[in-house]
Parts: sequence; C-alpha cells; structure tokens
Amino acid sequence: MSKQFPRVDLDNGNRLCNKCKEEKGLGGFPKNKNCKGGRERTCKTCVYKARESQKANQKNLAAKWYLENRGVAIERQQKRYQENKERLQAYGRQHAKDNPEIYKAARHRRRAAKRNNGSNDLTATQIKWLFDNFPQCVYCCSEDSLTIDHVIPISKGGQNTLENVVIACMSCNNKKRAKLDFKVEAE
Repeated sequence: MSKQFPRVDLDNGNRLCNKCKEEKGLGGFPKNKNCKGGRERTCKTCVYKARESQKANQKNLAAKWYLENRGVAIERQQKRYQENKERLQAYGRQHAKDNPEIYKAARHRRRAAKRNNGSNDLTATQIKWLFDNFPQCVYCCSEDSLTIDHVIPISKGGQNTLENVVIACMSCNNKKRAKLDFKVEAE
C-alpha cells in the first residue's frame, strides 16, 4: 500500500511542500492533473533536486556497468560502427569541414603532447579568434592558405599556447620549418 502524504493548503492560497516543508505559492508546485487541485505535493525545487540525484545515480550505475562489462560495450560499439560505417564517416568528414579550428587545435595539442613540451592549452576557440582577428600572414601579409605557425617550434621546445602561435600562409610556414629566426626574402 502506497504512503499517502497530506496536501497542506493554507488559507492564503499557498501550500506547504511535503519534502522541504517550505510555504510556497501554487505556482511553485508542478502541474499534475492526477493530483487533487491539479498540483503536486512536492515543490518544483525538490522535484528538480530529486531528478538531478536520479540522473547522477544513473550515470554512476552506467559507469560501473561499463567497467564490469567493458568487452561487451566495445563489441557493441564496433558492431554499431560496422552497421553505420558510411553514414558515420560522412558525418565525420562534414563535421571536419564545418569546424576546421577544432581539428587544427587537436592536431597541435597532439603534436605538443608527443613532444611533451609542458603547457598545451591552445583551444579551438583561441584558434578561431586568431583567424578572425589576424586574417593575413604575419610574414608576407598574404591572405591565401592560412595556417598556424609556432614562433618557437615545438621541435625546439616551444609550447602550444596562444602566446607562441601566429597566423602564417602555407608557403611561409613551410619555408620557416623549425627555424627560430625567419625573415621573408624579397622576390
């Protein structure tokens, strides 16, 4: 038999929450046509807290299941990928075209991590900001084929940070390579 909670309606039109025992207006209680008066007995704040707690519990249970059944989960992922391979690959290609700064940032983070140069905090947002605010090569002022160049190359111990990157055209970036002092020669 389910436990019945009394609905405490006050003379001033407010109601007491069964959980937190706070007095609130009827607008503070979720609508529910199955309840008397068309409102729940528990206030919206308590309902939302309970939902968040339930979501956190579900995440914990899912993480625990994954740790215990990792092999099964990996098999499911591989099977799903094989069944939807073309669609997933097409989505990945389109996502890369639509968000090039995310992939540039990831490539630079990976290179810096491989070199283990310490700071590695260049984000996609920072790269997008660079391209938006400096739309030309710092070496030759070209606006074609722009890339990111590390002032102090990663191979020489440079870090993958906003302070160490500039916008350079592909040509200047390729000519500079891993040099520390690079000047564009007049053609």
